[in-house]
Amino acid sequence: MYAASAATGPFELLGTTTTTSYRTDAPVNTARYYRVRALDALGNPSAYAAVTGDGVDRTPPKSPTSLGAVVRVGYTEVYWKQPDGFYEDFDNGGTYRVYRSTGKTLDPAALTRVTCAEESDETSTGGKCYDLGMPAGTYVTYAVVAVDPAGNESALSAPLVVRTGDRVAPGPVTGVKATPRADGVLVSWAASTEDDVARYTAWNGVRQADGTVKWLSSTSCTEGTSDPLAVLCGDLPDGETYVYAVVANDRWDNALPPSDPKVTVVEATELDVRPSVTVTRDWDLGSMGYDTLIGGPGVKGPSINWGCDKTGECDNVAGYRVSRWNAATKAYEPLHAGLLPTETRAYTDTTAARGTTHFYTLEAVRADGSVAGTHVWSCVFQDRV
Repeated sequence: MYAASAATGPFELLGTTTTTSYRTDAPVNTARYYRVRALDALGNPSAYAAVTGDGVDRTPPKSPTSLGAVVRVGYTEVYWKQPDGFYEDFDNGGTYRVYRSTGKTLDPAALTRVTCAEESDETSTGGKCYDLGMPAGTYVTYAVVAVDPAGNESALSAPLVVRTGDRVAPGPVTGVKATPRADGVLVSWAASTEDDVARYTAWNGVRQADGTVKWLSSTSCTEGTSDPLAVLCGDLPDGETYVYAVVANDRWDNALPPSDPKVTVVEATELDVRPSVTVTRDWDLGSMGYDTLIGGPGVKGPSINWGCDKTGECDNVAGYRVSRWNAATKAYEPLHAGLLPTETRAYTDTTAARGTTHFYTLEAVRADGSVAGTHVWSCVFQDRV
């Protein structure tokens, strides 16, 4: 294989090959003249065959890969990785073009070229584009091409479907129910049919004399792990009446306020599970600590810890007794045989059942059997959904 920059030569030997093709580098956009001849086994040459090349690069680069997006209200950031072998083209003036069409599939006949915002960035390893002109609150499909210095455009990348951001709150949640239980009020609802819902928020409140609702909190209702369409709203079930509402939050944290007239509000009266026997709390022997509401995995049961540092009174304490209310017998019954040792300062009721409210007494007992101090408390041991 011989090459020259003019049709008349001089020709330079580039090399030999035993195949029927030969590859060589050549200046871009510069005419080159080639001639080739065959040699037999004895080295006898054939006549020359001539060919001319215009030096124009017509080979497109490979397509960008790994498209991804960060979606915000007002813009979408699309990013991608550089295709294999595009490094040199990029360094010599290659670039990328971003296209999109509306809908969940890429329509090659309806592509819009994206004008990337000024902060768009292209690097030797890929690129990104801030699309400020996409329609809000709808689906668009993006694709990216690589363009070499000769203007050859790659095939479209694999498409990327994006739900664009908006400032519109999801519509009202339907199917809202409030069911009183022994460990709170179970609030449940139907799944929203909107495509941008990220989570739900349950509210509880109190109805006022004029019929309006004073909303108290969106944090007293606790989500579990098994049902994404229910929460357990808990405090001591003592027969109070509350109202409940559930709103859907989208990925951009748009949500209707619970006071919106479109939001469904339901009312429920708690069960009243309080003991029928009144116990006087007269503990003044030391500090006290316990939870009134517990739940979740790994919790062994209601716990209490206490101190006894009142000189004289505590010296006469022979032990402690923890009792739990039994609704069937209508009595507080000890949870252990005999007294807990005098040095005991904590107790966990590992026999307590989930899904109910337990009522306890802690008594500091003297050697003669009299009680030096009594503490009474309750714990809602929730079976969270």
